[in-house]
Amino acid sequence: MLDGPDLVLIRDHVGARTLFYARAGGAWAASTSLRALRRWPALGTSMNLSAVRSFLTFAYLPGAETLLTGVREVLPGRVLRLTRDGGVTETVHWEPREHVEDPGPAGPTGHVLALRALLEQATAARLPVAEPAAVLLSGGIDSSLVTALAAKLHSHPVHTYSISFGDDLPNELGYSGLVASHCHTRHRVLNVSGRRWRPGWPRPPRCWTARSGTR
Repeated sequence: MLDGPDLVLIRDHVGARTLFYARAGGAWAASTSLRALRRWPALGTSMNLSAVRSFLTFAYLPGAETLLTGVREVLPGRVLRLTRDGGVTETVHWEPREHVEDPGPAGPTGHVLALRALLEQATAARLPVAEPAAVLLSGGIDSSLVTALAAKLHSHPVHTYSISFGDDLPNELGYSGLVASHCHTRHRVLNVSGRRWRPGWPRPPRCWTARSGTR
């Protein structure tokens, strides 16, 4: 919405609807769709290869980064004020708070055991019957927990896979290798070179005529 000369963007507290914004040609544009922003002629955006790498590594994009260069995402529970001179001010209108009930006589250990039981149930329910299992192991907490529980609960071999984008780029292969070794999985590192797959990515046209989603 417009507040005087400023464009104010407000995203709901849990991020049920996406909201993106970009600046080009001395103006701001906002939309709930990345596709709509790509149609803004002034933007002339391209694929954000750094974000693609993050997405392929983590299966999501942390923070406000998007797959398009120059396009940012409004985070859940945030209010952004975009000024004519290009300034961006962010405030928080909602933030989740941790609320832990009284653990009872068992103390904090009761919560730990309950969480472990839920994780084991969720993992066991997704293991294939009478055949090997496969886990995409990044080396982080989530995939490491799934790998450890799968190796413990499954009676068939567990295969783990990690992705490397080259030695010159950050990775967590050291951590994923330790987890795979500790859990005795059949581990494999998949090497994906940016120079190898980048030519295959479709490139958007140099300009568009549609202006849907802009303000």
